[in-house]
Amino acid sequence: MLKADSLDRGVLKTLTKLSAIQFLRMSGVFFIIPVLAVYSERFTDSGILIGLSLGAYEISMALMQIPSGRLSDKFGRIPVILFGLLLFIVGNSLSYLSSYFNGIEGIYILIISRFIAGTGAISTPLTSLSQEIVPDNRKNTAMAIMGVGIGLSFLLGTAFSPIISSLIQIQNMFLISIFLGIAAFVSMLNVREYGNGKIAEKLKLDKHVLRVSMGAFLFSVAGFIIIYSNQVYFTFRFGLFNYGVILFISVLISGAISIYISEAYARRKNIRLIPFASFLMIGGIVILFAGFLEYISFPVISVFLICYYTGFSLYEISAVPAITGKIRRENYGSSIGIFYSMQFIGNGIGALIGGSLAGVGNMPEDYALPFIIALVLSIISTLILWPLSKTGNDSYNPG
Repeated sequence: MLKADSLDRGVLKTLTKLSAIQFLRMSGVFFIIPVLAVYSERFTDSGILIGLSLGAYEISMALMQIPSGRLSDKFGRIPVILFGLLLFIVGNSLSYLSSYFNGIEGIYILIISRFIAGTGAISTPLTSLSQEIVPDNRKNTAMAIMGVGIGLSFLLGTAFSPIISSLIQIQNMFLISIFLGIAAFVSMLNVREYGNGKIAEKLKLDKHVLRVSMGAFLFSVAGFIIIYSNQVYFTFRFGLFNYGVILFISVLISGAISIYISEAYARRKNIRLIPFASFLMIGGIVILFAGFLEYISFPVISVFLICYYTGFSLYEISAVPAITGKIRRENYGSSIGIFYSMQFIGNGIGALIGGSLAGVGNMPEDYALPFIIALVLSIISTLILWPLSKTGNDSYNPG
């Protein structure tokens, strides 16, 4: 088990609160993403506009990560987080209102509202706060505790979103996101500001940070190509409810595997998680597309998703500690902001590529080019990140 009990009780309590806030807010995100492309089809059959509705949130998140990090360095983490949650609530409220429109007006309102929701970029200040309140040798522990919130939200949101949507209609998922955003806002009022005591005067572009961030960008482009392709194809072929069952099985199993791997190796020795996670994602893309081409039946196709989601989970655990282990605390907000900016802009570009190339295709061949692009980008990202395995900067060691 992670040695969380060796942390100061107050710090551990704060980390638990932050993880819960991350869970609430990210659940509001993941409850929407798996069904958003399907929802957008009610307004248009344009793959580009559908992809933009999926990517608008990610693009605005990318644009705001560095500013939110800098502002949190200067004015404190909590005020920036609270303001970001307000924007998240407003954006999801407008997204729900899009259901009252038909045709092209609806898709434009949805795109704009998703962009507004994404401007509430709190990933950088929230992660920075979790990293700066722990000793240097406990950063991975802090990230692992935060990862519980992210992992659970990803698991529950991704797995149950299509199932719940099929029961209550997709537009009502925005109401769930609004409620979760409000709950996160109220919870954040009970967290006190620590402050790192120092403010970086100017943005520092550290080579190590840029390497990890570029790798995250490429993996994110590939990841959202896969998300778009899976969502549109599986819903067409199996139906919304069965698509949810496919995700539930694959995400549940891969989540358990990733937790076992991270904890088992943490007890015994350091493991270079980033290159390992990279190979799993590459293998997952190949296996998944093979499943597409072979028309694997429901719910066996879930097995073909396990490898990819296991790699994705392990990468999420190891990426941020690989950055914070090499930079000064006064640069946390800015450096983590660079990382998340690259990650989220990659998400948006991936959604646009998926929508532009695959559209609303219903044959596996329609997704061949997007899958090839995702595979190539993942290989390039692995080559960029591979030197980390030699320096040990990404080693998972909770201390």
